[in-house]
Amino acid sequence: MSVEEFKRWLLGSFNNRMQAFSFPSQYAQISLKHVLLPNGMIYGEQKYTVRKEPPYRQFALDVNLINGKIIVTSYKIEDGEKHLQFKDVDKITDDQLVKNDNCDCIFIKKGEEYVGQIMGCECWVYRNGKKSFLYTASILSRNTYKVIDRGYCPETKKQLWGSEYGMFEFNKE
Repeated sequence: MSVEEFKRWLLGSFNNRMQAFSFPSQYAQISLKHVLLPNGMIYGEQKYTVRKEPPYRQFALDVNLINGKIIVTSYKIEDGEKHLQFKDVDKITDDQLVKNDNCDCIFIKKGEEYVGQIMGCECWVYRNGKKSFLYTASILSRNTYKVIDRGYCPETKKQLWGSEYGMFEFNKE
């Protein structure tokens, strides 16, 4: 298990075209791209492939090996609009990064895959004006990235948003 291998596998462009074409009523076609920043962090964007809209998700990731586990810490980017579509991402500064508290994704290596998830129920996300806790699980291999993000109501534990059908299955381009 190594940070270098994990980053190498995560960097690049991914899409779930095959899954979206096979199950069009269940999965939108999404593209995801990660690039390495000068500070060693990873910048990423996620967008609907067939729409002309800007990316709906933008983030920075810090990847570290701690106590034999890969810990991926995620950050929001203040004034991120000026970097959308990978514009001047090399100019993102540390003071623009806002840590997503309690949202670290912890990965272990199982065979030829890194398997990870957010632990606990205190990674808060506000979507459509409602507070929810985020559940994320991921599986990263050399050429695939599978991930599911779901938001749950803190009181009822009912799912408020996210995939109802399982993981999105991205293939590296």
